[in-house]
Amino acid sequence: MGRMRGAAFFSVMLVVFAAAAAGESNLNGATTITADRMLAENEKGFMRFVGNVEASHKDINLKADEVEVYSNEKKEAVSRIIATGNVVVTKGERRLTGGRAELDYDLKRVVLTGNPTIDEKGNSISGEKIVYQYDKEGIIIDGGANKKATLILPMADKDKGKGD
Repeated sequence: MGRMRGAAFFSVMLVVFAAAAAGESNLNGATTITADRMLAENEKGFMRFVGNVEASHKDINLKADEVEVYSNEKKEAVSRIIATGNVVVTKGERRLTGGRAELDYDLKRVVLTGNPTIDEKGNSISGEKIVYQYDKEGIIIDGGANKKATLILPMADKDKGKGD
């Protein structure tokens, strides 16, 4: 009986949080999250998803080992997501990877750390910290003491061998 009550509690919490996220859907679209396990602290406006986590919001998809989701002050919509472990964020052909990513809905940006890279159409960008402004397609790459901001552009086949 206790197991059923616990399962019902988590189902209710998921529905409550999903409804809160859906409150944002009128303006920005709902956020959908799946994982092997979920822990909710609704009074704090916090949920943790662990194991094979996949999240999507509009055209942004995220995969990670663990994701923490925070609601806004009124607990009516998702305000930010923090992902850790084998993080992959995709938007169209752009693929961002790193050890940690923070998606901030209010600022419309993703901040990647932990050996972050961005790959798109054969181009690769890396640094110590990458800030991706997803509404404006803007990118800021910070180098650090141990890793410089780096851009790798492939050569077109027609230019290979010329001037080498």
